[in-house]
Amino acid sequence: MYQTFFKISRYAKFVFELLPGNMPSPFIEVNKAACDLVGYSREELCQRSFSDITFEHEPGVFAMQTADLVKNGDGIFERILIKKNNEKTPVEAHCHLFTEQGKRMVYSIVNDISVRKRYEKNLIDLNNAFVSMGHDYHDNLAILIEMCARVLGASYALYNKLQGENMVTEAQWNAPVAQLVNKIPCGHVCVDIIMKATMDTTYVFDNLEELCPLMERKSSADKPTAVSIGYPVFSFDRPTGIICMVFNNCAALTEDQKQVLSIISRAIGVEEECHQFEEIARERETIYRMLFEAAPDAIEIIDAEDRVIDVNSMHEDLTGYSWKDVVGKGLRELIPVQFHDRLYQIMDTIRRNGFYEFETIMVRKDGVRITVWRKVKALFTPEGQYRGCVIFNRDLTQRKLAEAQELHAERMAGVLEMAGAACHELNQPLQAILGYTDLLLKNVKADLKSVKWAQRIQEQVMRFAEITTKLNHVTKYEVKEYLEGTKIINLEKAAQQQE
Repeated sequence: MYQTFFKISRYAKFVFELLPGNMPSPFIEVNKAACDLVGYSREELCQRSFSDITFEHEPGVFAMQTADLVKNGDGIFERILIKKNNEKTPVEAHCHLFTEQGKRMVYSIVNDISVRKRYEKNLIDLNNAFVSMGHDYHDNLAILIEMCARVLGASYALYNKLQGENMVTEAQWNAPVAQLVNKIPCGHVCVDIIMKATMDTTYVFDNLEELCPLMERKSSADKPTAVSIGYPVFSFDRPTGIICMVFNNCAALTEDQKQVLSIISRAIGVEEECHQFEEIARERETIYRMLFEAAPDAIEIIDAEDRVIDVNSMHEDLTGYSWKDVVGKGLRELIPVQFHDRLYQIMDTIRRNGFYEFETIMVRKDGVRITVWRKVKALFTPEGQYRGCVIFNRDLTQRKLAEAQELHAERMAGVLEMAGAACHELNQPLQAILGYTDLLLKNVKADLKSVKWAQRIQEQVMRFAEITTKLNHVTKYEVKEYLEGTKIINLEKAAQQQE
């Protein structure tokens, strides 16, 4: 019964003796599956040993495996069998050491692991492809398409992408120039239509499930027909394009090859999504930069270590310092030492409150002092971590000048109003005093002492009249120092005499 199980087993089984020096003897027994695996008859195998039908890809490997078998009594080893037709096949041997009539015997069950090795190689190749990918969208697509074609054994491959209503070739490997697609109207992602519109091929499939049975068809000349397949690519759950491949033989794709195709399709989809995110990020960066540069205020962006990481062009216009002069420097490097303590207080307030604004005097690069209003807004992560701040600097020079002019105008208006009122009120009694003085001079004798007093009064009245005349001609606000640090209107400078 055991001999029957041995012979009919679908696994290749070998029995041999382990000779002195751990060398294998010629096979003592093999089953039909073993003969089918290596292509030898039973009689031919019984004249050969494991050493004769295995490929030593590394010196000493067989000896090491045999030593492990002797030490442990059993083991699983990978070997490469050489078939009768010299084809090399990777196998996995499950070996068990036992003793029969004082002889060391080895019972080995051998499995063909070609498919597994091919799948492992595909995974390694895919991993290497993914590792070699960088940040360039087009280079990454080219790597994926080439890997897809090589793993699946295609003659050439294309990745055709929808752009609006058109289809274009975004990446290709080994494709004839005539097959490249450039803005062919498509309108919808139907793989069958896309393939017919972009390739001169015999068969077109819209899914891999239809591929296997149809690939068995032959042309009238009984020669393998070139086969094309199309596999859709999705990004953001929307059809983006199609992987197109052409094969020169009709061998159906294996399940692991289909899985590889699915993985690469998804990888291209992810690459498309990343590319779209990058496009959106670049567009937003462009908009941000436009707004940043178009801002009427001088803007500084500060990081968490209080270093300047960016300024706009208005900042140079305001301060005279170029982008290179300030970016990368700490705020402490840009202000005098005597203001460092004040800077610490301000930055601490910003970190605690998130906002701060104040008026200050800024010294430009050329030494000119300007008045600036600074608004500071803190930047925090969603977790509340301080990331830096944005400082908006608004030049108040023109506003301060306008305020000074307005104040001057208000003061001038007050002076003029006061001068006009004073002149009006004083001129009446002055005229009366002057008239009475004239009468007094006419009615007294010239030698009297009172005449001199009347003349003195008349002189002072005339002087008073000159002062009121100056008040009437005040055109600007001018002051001069008076007693105890007070200031009064300087009539000599404020009044402009009429010619």
